[in-house]
Amino acid sequence: MAHDFAYMEGYELQPKKKCGLKSAVKNLIKRTIPNECIFNNWKITLCQMSSSTTSWNNSNNIMKENVAINVEENIKKARRSAYGLFGGGFHGHNGLDPETLVHLFKTYISPVLLYGMEILLPKTAMLLQLEKFQKRFLKQLLSLQISTPDPAVYILSGILPVEAQIDKRALGLFNNICNQDESSTEKQLARRQISVKSLVSNRWFIQLKKILTKYNMDEINTYLDIPTKKEKWITLINRIIQKHWSDSITRMVPYYKGLQHLNYTEFHQGKLHSLLKIKCQSARDIGRIPPKLKMLTGTYILQSHRIKMYENETDPICLICHQGDETLEHVILECDGLSDTRNSIMDEVSAILKDSRNVDFHKQTSKVKMQILLEITMLRENLKLDTKLMAEIEYCSRRLLFLLHTTRYSFLSRGWKKDKKNVKV
Repeated sequence: MAHDFAYMEGYELQPKKKCGLKSAVKNLIKRTIPNECIFNNWKITLCQMSSSTTSWNNSNNIMKENVAINVEENIKKARRSAYGLFGGGFHGHNGLDPETLVHLFKTYISPVLLYGMEILLPKTAMLLQLEKFQKRFLKQLLSLQISTPDPAVYILSGILPVEAQIDKRALGLFNNICNQDESSTEKQLARRQISVKSLVSNRWFIQLKKILTKYNMDEINTYLDIPTKKEKWITLINRIIQKHWSDSITRMVPYYKGLQHLNYTEFHQGKLHSLLKIKCQSARDIGRIPPKLKMLTGTYILQSHRIKMYENETDPICLICHQGDETLEHVILECDGLSDTRNSIMDEVSAILKDSRNVDFHKQTSKVKMQILLEITMLRENLKLDTKLMAEIEYCSRRLLFLLHTTRYSFLSRGWKKDKKNVKV
């Protein structure tokens, strides 16, 4: 039954597990001239190269081809895994909350995508392919626009870029080699490459030396001479890599105007953003999250956004009340055409804050109101909110933003239908 279903859906169930890292060497057959090495199905018939330069170039070309083949294969397998795992769509038939979706990605899809990459250590072009797949997939899981800024994807999901994950895996493998006996082949190879090869080389231990330098860690010989215990090493690299990439990602947030309400201090490796950790009360509540995330990340399409794309064709004025530019603040707080939808839920939020913290929501500035409705976790310390209070406010804000979204689109769709009827053919 499972095989028939997979066949009908157009994907292969359980790809061959015996196929590990693919190599381009077995497909490389050189012309047979004197003193030339011939590779034929992994059998070396002559082991003398015409020149050292030719040998070095061929080795680099083979390595690049190996990386390209395995990156492409990993992306295909990860895509198959996703199709097999999410047979009912990325959000399931009845809806899956973001925490479950991200957990499934980390458990079943990310390991397939990054399988063997700590050995191959792909360079810029191949890293971009892997990163592009990961970002696009995470945006689909969180129902974000393709144009969503990259920092927002990392901060909300708690997942590090592909480069950071590969570096962590490579450093873990290096620690296993360091803890081996001096007589082991891997450790002898490490010392030989470090002493013989220059930084220009593409050899694995030289690349690892560059990774250690990137994170301002000690020299590679220090770890080979004095191995670190595995538990201590894992804690060390997790802390160093998290700090490096957290600083790099959060440093970019202020440059995106649409992310002004996002609490980027909540970015922790492997942990979902605290806003998405607030439990959904029903499948209906899960469906209210996507519009809110689009508003939070500045990708919700409004008239003020459309005017930037179609300057000569679009008017930024709100199509509902015609009293001002349709910005996010206007839609959520000011538009008179949406006041009936807004007022009752605003009163609920005000009652929660008044009863628990003696804070009058209606007397707050527009900036504070927007922050409460879009990202309550940023005001957790200022308002001294506990988890229960934040969950109550978040439930109201999701309802409010979703109702504003549906009411607005319902009004606009009626207007578009009238315009179509008035068009003379």
